[in-house]
Amino acid sequence: MNNENKQDQQIQVKITDEVLKGVYANTMQVTHSPDEFVLDFMNIFPASGVGIVTSKVIVSPAHYKRV
Repeated sequence: MNNENKQDQQIQVKITDEVLKGVYANTMQVTHSPDEFVLDFMNIFPASGVGIVTSKVIVSPAHYKRV
């Protein structure tokens, strides 16, 4: 496949209604290994000292570098 064909290629991405709504997070934590980066988005409730992970995203180092 030459460069001209690559530029013409279009990718259609679908998103569910649930994902489209999004989630609230007031903090995040990044952990990593040589093979992956893990981004944990959390909602921390200061009054109770309790928190929940609302979303977890796992990416390769190459993709994380582009963020």
